[in-house]
Amino acid sequence: MDDHSWMYRDSPQELRKMDYCNGVQGFINFATSIPRNFTDGGIRCPYRKCKNLKFLHQDVVMIHLLTKGFMEDYLCWYVHGELFVTPYSCWPVILTIYNLPPGMCMRPEFMFLSIVIPGPSSPGRNIDVCFRSLIDELTQLWSSGALIYGISRK
Repeated sequence: MDDHSWMYRDSPQELRKMDYCNGVQGFINFATSIPRNFTDGGIRCPYRKCKNLKFLHQDVVMIHLLTKGFMEDYLCWYVHGELFVTPYSCWPVILTIYNLPPGMCMRPEFMFLSIVIPGPSSPGRNIDVCFRSLIDELTQLWSSGALIYGISRK
C-alpha cells in the first residue's frame, strides 16, 4: 500500500495544493487501470456523500474529489482493487474433537480457539515454541485430568 497521507492534509474548503491534485490524478489513473472497476461506464466515487456506492464518470469523480475531498478513513483503496496489507498478523490455533461423528466434528460449536499467536509475521519454523504451553496443558489433562462442573449432574 502506498502512502496516501496526502488525502487528508488540508481541508476541502481550501484551494488544493499541487500534491493533492497529483494524488487525485494518481487515484483516477489507478482506479481506471483495473477493468473490473468499471460498471456502466463509471467508477465508484469515494467522495464523502457518495461513499463508494455511486458509479460515476471519472471526470465527475475527479471534480468531487478536487472540490470536496475523500470520504473518511479511505487510506487503503480496497474497493478500487488495492490490496489491503496490514503490518501485523495473528495466527489462530483451533482444536476440534475428532471422535465425534463426521457431520459434527467440524461444526463451530465443537471447535475451540485454544491460542492466538501474535506477531508482525508468521512464526515460521519457530512455531513449536508457540505450541509449548498448549502441549503441556493437554498432556496434564490427559494424564491427571481436571475437575469440571457438569450442569446435567450438578
